[in-house]
Amino acid sequence: MSNTIQLPSFLSNLEVVGTYNDALERCRVSDDFVANNPEVTITAVGSPGALIPPQLAKAYAQNDQNTINTVQQQNYSDFEPIRKNFENVGVNAWTYVRDRETGQHFFISYTDHAVTWVCPLPSEENDSMHLVMSFGSLDQATNQSTCGSALFTNDQAQELKDAFVALAAAAVAELFTGGLTLATGALSTILVTCAAAVGLGAFAFIIPVIGAVAVAAVFVVGLAVGAVLLFDWLLSLVMPDFFFKCLVFNFDTTRDWWSCSHYFDNGKIAGKDQEYQEFTIPKKQVPQLPPWIPVDPESITVSYVEIDMENESKFMEGLGFAISMASEGGSFDFAGDCPYAGATVIKAASPSIGDAKTYFDKDDWWDGLSGNIDVNGMPVGISLNTHHGADKNIYAVNVFIGAQVN
Repeated sequence: MSNTIQLPSFLSNLEVVGTYNDALERCRVSDDFVANNPEVTITAVGSPGALIPPQLAKAYAQNDQNTINTVQQQNYSDFEPIRKNFENVGVNAWTYVRDRETGQHFFISYTDHAVTWVCPLPSEENDSMHLVMSFGSLDQATNQSTCGSALFTNDQAQELKDAFVALAAAAVAELFTGGLTLATGALSTILVTCAAAVGLGAFAFIIPVIGAVAVAAVFVVGLAVGAVLLFDWLLSLVMPDFFFKCLVFNFDTTRDWWSCSHYFDNGKIAGKDQEYQEFTIPKKQVPQLPPWIPVDPESITVSYVEIDMENESKFMEGLGFAISMASEGGSFDFAGDCPYAGATVIKAASPSIGDAKTYFDKDDWWDGLSGNIDVNGMPVGISLNTHHGADKNIYAVNVFIGAQVN
């Protein structure tokens, strides 16, 4: 492979350097390397972010499922070849590239309309201990992107930057191939396993327990735009009668919001050995994107979290959930219920009553597919894709903190 390979026009700032194996020849640490400090701490930088194009933002606000589904199908079409390539060839699905403007080397996997990346972000001057890594994906056809950043801390982080980028790319390839449950359950183990190949076997990788879910979310955010591929993967592992996909967006410009209580009615987090974790969604922020990513100036940037649930008992039983959210100066509850026989419904209320199960058991479900509540003067909108007959029984609930739905 050589830099004569022509990348798609939306990646014109990049040039091809070679393969993943070519990268190892360039950046692999020598066998006689000795680490000054063997511990590498990995933390998330903020929350995963989404860049939502205006037409999709409008569709969310109007609960326009036709447009939402069309965009998701386009995302799927553009990213499915990338997923299959990782499934078939692992790390060799990465292409090693160089940014013409910054000179940085990193990894992408791409099609004519989409790209997934693992690359370093520009660092603070003389900040040798910290390396910020960007993980993400962009569908150029829909102008939709998801991205996240992780901070690698070690006193040789910048010195060994290229090797750490190769390590992160290998870990992401493993996640593509092995499944998302590995991210929360064994990410440190994956990193240790992959480290030997890039000459970083002398290091131990520490992900603080308190931030493990956030770090896992950053690593998997490159797996799909809008989490479309996530469902394809999950459905290949589980056979739920019912499935809830819940996206919670934080458009609040001044406050972080966090979950403080949850209840599942015959429900659990989807995937093998997954467990629910409390989460915090930072206030609306501009995601840290690589400088070579083209961004539609009209796109909306927002922090979000995704919660994927399947029914625990699958014999003629449905699925329900309730989650309580809080912040400084406000709180609310929201819930969804998908009975085995009957209509799937949603509801929300403020202030929170402080116990998610008690709220779930209250018989005040909404008749419609969307609605809004007032949380001390701030709107919170919630929408459901359909009452009956969701495709593959995936019922989608979207919650918009700081934004209304029509």
